[in-house]
Amino acid sequence: MKEVIVVFPFLWTSEIIHWAREAYSHVPWVEMVGYDEGSDPVMTYSDIEMNLPGILKRLMKAEKEGYKAAIIGCFGDPGLHGARQILSIPVLGPGETSLAIASTLGEKILIIEPGEEFVFATELMIRAYGYNDRVVGVYSTEFGLECCMPGFDKVEEVSQRIGADICNKLEQTGAHVIVLGCIGFNQFADIVKKAVEEKGFSCPIVEPGIVTMHYAKFLLGLGLNESRQMFGLKR
Repeated sequence: MKEVIVVFPFLWTSEIIHWAREAYSHVPWVEMVGYDEGSDPVMTYSDIEMNLPGILKRLMKAEKEGYKAAIIGCFGDPGLHGARQILSIPVLGPGETSLAIASTLGEKILIIEPGEEFVFATELMIRAYGYNDRVVGVYSTEFGLECCMPGFDKVEEVSQRIGADICNKLEQTGAHVIVLGCIGFNQFADIVKKAVEEKGFSCPIVEPGIVTMHYAKFLLGLGLNESRQMFGLKR
């Protein structure tokens, strides 16, 4: 049995679950699932929050199944604090984890979101996590969440355009680290990195999916877990 489970905010029958299993097939310690009940499609942050009961129930089931750590498969970390209160295993959010890792790699952080509808939610998350003085900008692509979905057929073209936009933002903000604000950006990450390097920028690009999976493994290796004390719990 694999040690870590990723619960995506999609029904288990969704194509994105199959895409994720293929995209991260090189990570042998992670299982990827959707929830058992909820609505589809999920295209906005409000859609995700409507499905929080399904996400939390699937996380609770994962602990009973014997997984040692869990990841909520969305950069917005929906249900993260509630999940940590009801589960005894580590529960990680890609948004929180990516910001924490990015803050060790550079002083100024730039976040790219797939669409404008996710910008405000991300800004709220940044303030909640205490990174408001480190994030120099949250920007969106013009393509929306559709570009992060399976079957998107303009990966090369869109990657180049995202890379060019990032370079412009780097010049404007002087950012040191780029955070891709959606796990679905995985399919663009390598091309975007190359495009940014070709423009003469030398800055790390944090892809939230792979970073959070490795961080979960890191915590398990050290025997670390989130504080029970912060929730007033003893277990």
